[in-house]
Amino acid sequence: MTWIRVISTKVAKPLLYGCETNCFVTYVNKLTNAARSKSGFIESDSHWKGDKYDTIVSISTWSSKESWDNWLKSQTRDTIYKKHESVI
Repeated sequence: MTWIRVISTKVAKPLLYGCETNCFVTYVNKLTNAARSKSGFIESDSHWKGDKYDTIVSISTWSSKESWDNWLKSQTRDTIYKKHESVI
């Protein structure tokens, strides 16, 4: 079986630094936790880019492109995004 790795970059809106950074981190953590429950999810690592704490790069591993596509188009992912779109 061939795994795929997906690199995604998430950027906080410019006015969301300091205390609001927690909302950005919460968004990324909720995405990761929800993805863990999806079929085909293997693992994910997230890393800050730079020293402004406004960009997170996540690398997730999925068992197949189909599994990734299912997550990408899922209602769960969309709901999390809509709840946090003010920070991204």
